[in-house]
Amino acid sequence: MIINGEKMKKNYSASNSWEMFNQIAYNYDFLNKILSFGIDGYWRKKLIAELPDDKPIILADISTGTADILIATEGHPFLQIEEMIGIDPSAKMIAIGQKKIIDKKLYSKTSFYISKAEELSKLKLKKKVDAVTISFGIRNMEDPEKGLQEIYKILKPGGKILILEFSIPSGIFFRQIYLFYFRYLLPIIGGIFSKNFKAYRYLNKSVENFPCGKEFVQLLEKNNYLMAKAVPLSFGIVNIYTGLKKKK
Repeated sequence: MIINGEKMKKNYSASNSWEMFNQIAYNYDFLNKILSFGIDGYWRKKLIAELPDDKPIILADISTGTADILIATEGHPFLQIEEMIGIDPSAKMIAIGQKKIIDKKLYSKTSFYISKAEELSKLKLKKKVDAVTISFGIRNMEDPEKGLQEIYKILKPGGKILILEFSIPSGIFFRQIYLFYFRYLLPIIGGIFSKNFKAYRYLNKSVENFPCGKEFVQLLEKNNYLMAKAVPLSFGIVNIYTGLKKKK
């Protein structure tokens, strides 16, 4: 496994988002399970099921965090993963992901880069990738549209983007329950366990302020992704967004 650290440190400037994730990195996996009631694993499996499975692929996971998506590909009955690349601006999240990849013995086909999604072209990857995944990371980018444009550059013609992201449920009753939990309970629970109340107040605000559903599909289409669509899961708590890069 390659951990590209020193070189990549030059590729980003400080931002509140990655500094926040550095601060909560060691509690991140535990809190994900608690705050999502364990459903996050199911959501990731649904995302993985959308990956191309008709050939060996090179997969890049943007905002990889602690590498849960990369690990979730292991053991899938149909996927053929030739190479995996994890990219994230948080060095501490990457470090935890590295350890998990080593524990799972996936290091021979995995490399990591410390970088923002908005600066992917600076990485100068040796090969373009067949698929890009983003799990709960697109809304934390400083410039999500720039991130989508950079992702388009590293995809092969015909390559696929898959994004898992929180949404706001459309049903009035469930929407009110969801917003109460997200606005009031989640920041308290997350803050107590992580000792960082500010981080979890940010997380709920970032979800409410981010475009979802048709609005985000339109953003994909605006940035040249074909056949863009949104698939809601768990009463619309999250969406899986997919799109394709034009074939030559």
